[in-house]
Amino acid sequence: MGMPWDQGYECASSNTGDDQNGMCALAAIAVPSTRTNYYMADGQTRYQSYLTLTDSAERYMAIAEPAERVYTPGTYRGSMGTGPYSPGAGLAQEMVRYNDVLYFQPHLLDNDDDPIYDTFGEVFAVTGTAVVTKDGAEINRIDGDLSWFDTGLPPGESGRYRPSLEGTLDVPWTPLGTRNTLDWEFDSVPGPADTSAALPFSVVEFDAEGVVNGTAARDKAQQVELDYTPQPGAPDTAATSMTFEVSYDDGATWKKVALDRTGDHATATLRHPKSAEYVSVRMSATGDDGTKITHSTVRSYVLRQSEGGPGRTRPGPPRCSGYYYFFFTSLRRSSTFASGGTSKCAFSAFST
Repeated sequence: MGMPWDQGYECASSNTGDDQNGMCALAAIAVPSTRTNYYMADGQTRYQSYLTLTDSAERYMAIAEPAERVYTPGTYRGSMGTGPYSPGAGLAQEMVRYNDVLYFQPHLLDNDDDPIYDTFGEVFAVTGTAVVTKDGAEINRIDGDLSWFDTGLPPGESGRYRPSLEGTLDVPWTPLGTRNTLDWEFDSVPGPADTSAALPFSVVEFDAEGVVNGTAARDKAQQVELDYTPQPGAPDTAATSMTFEVSYDDGATWKKVALDRTGDHATATLRHPKSAEYVSVRMSATGDDGTKITHSTVRSYVLRQSEGGPGRTRPGPPRCSGYYYFFFTSLRRSSTFASGGTSKCAFSAFST
């Protein structure tokens, strides 16, 4: 299970709607623990909660609520750090060439619904190996943290480069994203001196309907969407091919899924096996500039029997057989206001 994640920092920011976003001060908390915050349940002020976690090796992970919330008196539930997950294109130029250095900041675990706030894109806990080749010959190898790395080149070098990453996520609060791969081939030439240029990086972003708090119904046909998406500032290339595969045995075997594709957008229908517990996904695409990308996510999201299905079990938070992944079981928040209204909401990364 790795080292214990025993220190956390939590805050909630507010936005009154006048373009003056509120600031939040990180409050140190023990994990697991229970914490009470107070919100203005005026139906206008928007709030968003953030959580960072560290362990004894000073690994770091940041998780945030998927979106801002507006509260009125009542009870609310939500989750942080939920799927479906797959690599994302990011929100800024994070795959760049500056002079003769290639810089890589891959978002291996992202959520297409809200790539800013429901993301493991800043996960320093994803570790593994990255190998960078140039025209088939290895020029760099990185072992350990895969959140950011660079590769120096000889002055003025051009060529076809291929970073290939394989990383794992081993944390106690989620069973998702346990193994992740990304293999990318692209051409690069020197640009203007002392100028950062976005590399031709695109991914096949993934979204699946009916995923709530990381869980979807096992016994219902599920629609999914795929979008060939370049990182901001990258050349606006188009996909010439796209494939999609799923696995229900943590990547041991893969099944190709038929796509209904128009240009850079595709849809598909999944019908899950009755015994499936997790959905793993693998996508690949080729751009009209010759760029190639293949990436996979083991345990993108969890499957549960829907309400009213066999056994009449209700969909619930993900569980993990035989392991205690969910040390951050619940972070409860209750709020009381001068008007006499009360608003309560419970958040959990995942809970049994």
